[in-house]
Amino acid sequence: MTLLNGMFNAICDQYGEGLKAFCTTCSQQFQGAMSDKQLRQARHSVSQLIDHDISSMFDNLESYLLERMLTIPESVVFSEDK
Repeated sequence: MTLLNGMFNAICDQYGEGLKAFCTTCSQQFQGAMSDKQLRQARHSVSQLIDHDISSMFDNLESYLLERMLTIPESVVFSEDK
């Protein structure tokens, strides 16, 4: 699960940086279209939506991995369990 946590954090860092760069570019290219406060609020709202979507996707991935890939079949018996 440490791998999944690392992947999740890396993705959040990347989209956070991308969103920040996008907002910076928008404020430079379209000066006066939105106030700094409006831009911060918009960025926060979009960030919350992305956080929710990414969290849902990783929850689904974690469930899939735990149920289908990271389980030991009942037919497998380790020597220390005999």
